Amino acid sequence: MEFDATLDNAISASKARNVKALKALLDVETLKASKNQAEDIKTAIENVKKDNDYLFESSEPIKNPVAPTGTPAAGEVSKETFAKMGYMQRLELKRTDPEKYEQLKG
Repeated sequence: MEFDATLDNAISASKARNVKALKALLDVETLKASKNQAEDIKTAIENVKKDNDYLFESSEPIKNPVAPTGTPAAGEVSKETFAKMGYMQRLELKRTDPEKYEQLKG
């Protein structure tokens, strides 16, 4: 029971996204037999993290955030933007700002 608590605490501290997947990658029987369980569990988790970093939350900020998508505000629509708009986007512009739509469609 003590081993399970130690393992669960170490996994929580590692910020694993999927506890079940992480436990499957650990050699639990070897870790149970270890004399220094806490340190060996930590080392085993770090080794898994090196090869499978996608299983853990990242502390790095997103390098390429996505720009807002969708129809630009009516005042921001240029002829070039209007030309690139799809049918639904043009329909939305016509509904929200009919004057701007008429000005750009011609």
